[in-house]
Amino acid sequence: MGLTDEASVAAQEAGALSLIAHLEIADLPTVRVRNAVWFDRSEVLRATATGLWYPAVEKMQTVAAGTLLGRVRDPFGKELQEVRAPFAGEVLYVVGTPPASEGEPLAFVGHPLDGEPQT
Repeated sequence: MGLTDEASVAAQEAGALSLIAHLEIADLPTVRVRNAVWFDRSEVLRATATGLWYPAVEKMQTVAAGTLLGRVRDPFGKELQEVRAPFAGEVLYVVGTPPASEGEPLAFVGHPLDGEPQT
């Protein structure tokens, strides 16, 4: 989403430096995930109409099934689409820019798996 807050930039820098270390380009410290979160299902929610997207949630927010995630409205404020969580889970991302074209992603919800995935 092009976030420029300090935490977001630090996470991107750490990831890039870890990749450089993994590829053995330079001897740098790496950042490893300590407690991975696995998801057993997920769904990208898309615009069914072209309009302006007004999110009602933030990324990493826990939501119940049916929670309002946001609305798509026309330029005059008429509601074109109400977007709700298809199941309980976590908002993995939500688009932060208003223009939305039909078919474009608006939000992504994942249901966390309790424990490790079975292989």
